[in-house]
Amino acid sequence: MNSSLFPVSRTAAAAFLAGMLAAPVHADTATFSGIEMELLGVASVLQNGDLRLTPPTDGLTGGAWAVTPFSTAESFYSTFTFRIEASDFDPMADGFAFVLQGSGTGTLGGTGGGIGYSGIDGVAAVVHTWDNNRLGLVTTDSPFDAPLAGIDLGSATLITGTQTMTYDPTTTTLAWTAELDVDGVVVTASETLTVDLSARFGESFYAGFTSGTGLSYADHRITSWSLAPIPEPETYALFAAGLGLLAAAARRRAR
Repeated sequence: MNSSLFPVSRTAAAAFLAGMLAAPVHADTATFSGIEMELLGVASVLQNGDLRLTPPTDGLTGGAWAVTPFSTAESFYSTFTFRIEASDFDPMADGFAFVLQGSGTGTLGGTGGGIGYSGIDGVAAVVHTWDNNRLGLVTTDSPFDAPLAGIDLGSATLITGTQTMTYDPTTTTLAWTAELDVDGVVVTASETLTVDLSARFGESFYAGFTSGTGLSYADHRITSWSLAPIPEPETYALFAAGLGLLAAAARRRAR
């Protein structure tokens, strides 16, 4: 995990201040991708079904959390698609985070380079634009600790992509992959960490997304999301046995 001092920039300065002072502008609930979400700040679910974390306006934060907590004792698989589009400001700012945290559905971090995540005790997958250009996992409360992306994300006009995350509580292994299309250039990344979510968050955690804009901005959207437990091998065996019994019964009826 690459850690660095905050870059001296407008968005970083805004993030530092807002990380201490930020509070949600409003809280509401809505359904996104079949998941009931609590919306904070400027986040909203649009008529086309997209979860928009921030519109292309300066000085905003937005967040959205699944209202039902997820057990830290269960394996899970999550995947989502996203879209970040620049407006009339170059470089775009400031990015978003997919976050696991144990503080509840009312938490939201700082604006600007804080991307709504700074100050949250969580584990996050970060896409950090402007001149920060970071992509990957953090286990601290700072998006600036994510690895460097190896590409200039902030100068892009459109970034779309897919991310996946899996967790195995028996090995405390968190695995993450991402594929981004950055103005037509495909970027892939992956990481695997050992992190005990039970030790971090207790019996359960909340999952969701945060974003922020500073003096620069962009339209940040999550376009689809799923989060589900991974059945244990015993469950697969029982399921297969059940299918076998149903098939045998169907064959007997057909005779």
